Amino acid sequence: MQFADLQKTKNSIVLGKVIFEAVPGNFKEVIVIFIEDATEKAYPVKMTQAIERFGQDPKKRQLSYYYFIQLPEGAYHLQQVIGVHEKFEALENYLLNANLTIPKNSIRYIGTVHLKAIGPVMTMIGPILESEIIDDHQDVIKVFKEQYPQFKDHNIESQVIDRYEYFKKGGIGGEF
Repeated sequence: MQFADLQKTKNSIVLGKVIFEAVPGNFKEVIVIFIEDATEKAYPVKMTQAIERFGQDPKKRQLSYYYFIQLPEGAYHLQQVIGVHEKFEALENYLLNANLTIPKNSIRYIGTVHLKAIGPVMTMIGPILESEIIDDHQDVIKVFKEQYPQFKDHNIESQVIDRYEYFKKGGIGGEF
């Protein structure tokens, strides 16, 4: 993927990662969907390559999908993650209606969506997942700079979406 000049476009680059933990099998693709609040325009990011890690326990197998997307400045919400699995129809997590603001001319890490299968319980479309947004900025920024060396000296902001963001207007909890 090529990125347009940030100064000319006034766009920003958003960095993130999705981790599936303890989910059997593999995914054909993983899609992260951002929705621009002002226009309701969808910005899907498709990922097909995963990095597989086992850590200390083979039962804790993780598939990590990195994404980097250029977006115009504005208010967005990270609507959902869809995993198109090789065996199941799809895994969807609707609890990611998290709000975020993208400034102009920046590169910003927004967090890692960690989706973990809870026990051996399976539904018709796959395992039941619990989700959280974690801070894994060092890993994501390292991978981004390896893939895009032209940004190796660029300042990369880290502003992880907070759980509080879930409950702001438009999030799953509505207004409070």
